[in-house]
Amino acid sequence: MRERGAGAGHVEGSPAAAPDTLIRTLDGQITAWSPGMEQRYGYSAADALGQTSHRLLRTAFPRSSPEIGAILVSMRHWSGGLVHRHADGGRVITANNWTLSCEGDHSSWLVTEVHSDVARAGSDLYRHCADILDVLAHELSEPMTAISAYVDGAQRILQSGWPDLASARVAMARASDQIARGGEWLRLSRELAAAMRENE
Repeated sequence: MRERGAGAGHVEGSPAAAPDTLIRTLDGQITAWSPGMEQRYGYSAADALGQTSHRLLRTAFPRSSPEIGAILVSMRHWSGGLVHRHADGGRVITANNWTLSCEGDHSSWLVTEVHSDVARAGSDLYRHCADILDVLAHELSEPMTAISAYVDGAQRILQSGWPDLASARVAMARASDQIARGGEWLRLSRELAAAMRENE
């Protein structure tokens, strides 16, 4: 399920709903990129191979990346809900299942990531949705804090004896930008709810 840029959301159809796969090294370098990943995220294999996966996809995590990595190394598996970015800038919500395995003489560890739609995550649905809610809460907290700071600053400027109206306008414009940023995450949460209802 994904949002296209800043415009209206778009729920993926059946071709993109199938699980899609990438293979990477432990430090994130992509070594294999399936055609389904190209369809899901808009990056060709030529764009993706050799790139660091979470930088390419600008992944938002429900907890710190090192913490998730430690679980993966310890358990040889990790699964959860993540928010990535499409090549066009739109956000993509996915259920991720990662498996750690050895290659050849066991000197090289590789991570296989399977990405699928959260709304089709089956028995793991609630845990994946909890992860996504953690991501949304974190991403919304930043613009909300910034909005509060900008509005407080504008109020102090306007309460001064000789208010600097230019500075007040700048503060309010920045607050407006943060409101738009928060609105993108709210739209994404609505898309997730709509996709889940469609798959009940």
